[in-house]
Amino acid sequence: MRFLRDVSYRPNKSSINPELIVELRLMLNKLIEFPLEISGDLLVKEGEIKIGNVIQADFDLNHSIGIGANNIGRRNGGNEEIEIPFKFTIPLTEKSINFIQDTRSKNSPGNVDLVLKMNIKMIQSNVNISYLKQINFEKLGLKNPLDLKNAQLIIHEYSSNFNPGNDTSMWIFSGNVSPAFMKIQNFKISINISIPSSDWVNDFCPIYNVGDFLIYELPLLEIPNTKSDLDEKLKRAIEAINNMKKHIINGDWKEVIKSSRPIWELTRNEAAIKNCLITSGYNEEVYNAFNSTINGLFKFSSKFIHELKLGKSQALLKEVNVSKEDAYMIYSSSVNIVYLISKKILSLK
Repeated sequence: MRFLRDVSYRPNKSSINPELIVELRLMLNKLIEFPLEISGDLLVKEGEIKIGNVIQADFDLNHSIGIGANNIGRRNGGNEEIEIPFKFTIPLTEKSINFIQDTRSKNSPGNVDLVLKMNIKMIQSNVNISYLKQINFEKLGLKNPLDLKNAQLIIHEYSSNFNPGNDTSMWIFSGNVSPAFMKIQNFKISINISIPSSDWVNDFCPIYNVGDFLIYELPLLEIPNTKSDLDEKLKRAIEAINNMKKHIINGDWKEVIKSSRPIWELTRNEAAIKNCLITSGYNEEVYNAFNSTINGLFKFSSKFIHELKLGKSQALLKEVNVSKEDAYMIYSSSVNIVYLISKKILSLK
């Protein structure tokens, strides 16, 4: 038994849950072996951390396959290789996909390197048909002692291309020097799967909803095509949310925060925002609390993308690293801010 290494993989577009479909072809010895069960684990290659299980394997058979004798010559239909295509499904969780994202973000160029460790349980035939053949007395120059018209001698003769003949009543089976006619054997095989960064971002992330793994997801509203300064800034803020999400998919945490700038530009229009919120029902105290919160968030995000200086000395602080949780915090806050302001504006139109 051996595997062909032309392994293919794709996300399952037909499932509401994230799943990876893997397909490959299995080469088997005809009549001698057949897989009974396939199981396995999917691991992230770095550290070999398990992220999923093989739960279902489907064999694509268009004909029946039998298990028989293993000493029939190839020219007589034995010891032939057959190819069996099969595919299996590996469910992925939010946690496992986030782990993939974290791992690829630490390595350039951001490929997804996985290892599929498979265990294949095979049934294998030990059956041998004895090397018996019939021969006429006359061919040996002997007289038939029993004077039977169709009597023949039975002899044993080994052949590397053995053909037992069509007279199945002459077939004598053995277990190939063993009392067992069949045996179960396990094969362990590791297959490397490398998904290029571009394929992961373009083909897998949209299916797996990477970037949507927040506690909630708020809809972004379309703003009427007007020429007001506030509406224009709101449109740019909505576009910024979409850009932030793309950077989350790519694992570019610093770019997520850099892309949030239009959200803060929207909130700087204090007079228009205040008028909108007060008109919608806020009082002065509630508005001041809202404005204070927004200013605090802006100051927080700016510390990751601006040079930091220490008082009068103007000494530069060490650059602040942006982590995944920092990016998600700014992203989720930005979604909430844009959603809230969108709703307030639309409620007044």
